[in-house]
Amino acid sequence: MRGGSGLEEAGAANAMNGANAANAISGANTVNAANAMNGANTAKAVSAMSGANAGNAVNAASIASAANDRFAADSASAREIALLTDIHGNAAALAAVLAELDRRGIRRIFCLGDTVGIGPDSNEVLALLTARSGIAFVGGNHEAAVLAAYEGRPAPAGHEGEREHHRWLAQRLDPAYAAVMAGWPRSLAAGIGGRRLLLRHYHLDDRQEFLPIDASPSVEALDRLYGDAPFDFVGFGHHHIVHRFRSKRRLYFNPGALGCCDRPVARCGLVRFQSGGIHAEVLEVPYDNSAFLRSYAELGVPGADPILKIFHGGQNEKRM
Repeated sequence: MRGGSGLEEAGAANAMNGANAANAISGANTVNAANAMNGANTAKAVSAMSGANAGNAVNAASIASAANDRFAADSASAREIALLTDIHGNAAALAAVLAELDRRGIRRIFCLGDTVGIGPDSNEVLALLTARSGIAFVGGNHEAAVLAAYEGRPAPAGHEGEREHHRWLAQRLDPAYAAVMAGWPRSLAAGIGGRRLLLRHYHLDDRQEFLPIDASPSVEALDRLYGDAPFDFVGFGHHHIVHRFRSKRRLYFNPGALGCCDRPVARCGLVRFQSGGIHAEVLEVPYDNSAFLRSYAELGVPGADPILKIFHGGQNEKRM
């Protein structure tokens, strides 16, 4: 499985796999402040999914028809947003984060991909997300891999060895959610608080394919990659550790994986737009992950043992 785990501040200089900055940005789905989170990027589930299993199908047309409702017309008035990334099929972690965001009154959310894969709760996660207004999505590598398995296409490059796992997830996926994920772009640009934001799952090459993970990212390498692209903030995920780099050009921020950690905490990013600039911080929310960890064995998730060791620090074994 791709990605890392744990909570670290990324650092140390290492040149990134090169990409033409203009081409890498050109695939961004640019939106204006008034509709920064509307259209196909926002969906509301109109029928409750008890347990959200694949047998309780949701109507995809109903989800799509709800896409434009209830989002505030002027996103330029937003002063704080949340970034969620790499939920990875962990509904308990997501529910804890959403409850904390609601408690804080944070309504505008960007979901930066890999909602599915690794964890078994695909339908539950997608039900929680699409039931909300004010949320925008980009797709990640695990959405691409699950959709490829769902549609009977070859596995994306780098995911061939995970085919059994993704096929198992695809067989349990509600068809309505497959349609929703298929509509997510790989990049999204938005204007909030007078700042220009670029949101994506990870850095892209000129073919709009994900670059290999840079194990030792640096602000210099990120500035080389994005060059003079007209953005004040770049938000991303994929690499499961925290990245927070500020250059003279922009702030780069990855809040770390929400659903994969070696401790029972769920992470998200809070980004505030202030007169003095952009402030980003990681929010850690404690939650009970015991039932989630047990579910790997109870459901027979393919690849459960290495997944639990690599992405959850073997917490299941420590509790035995």
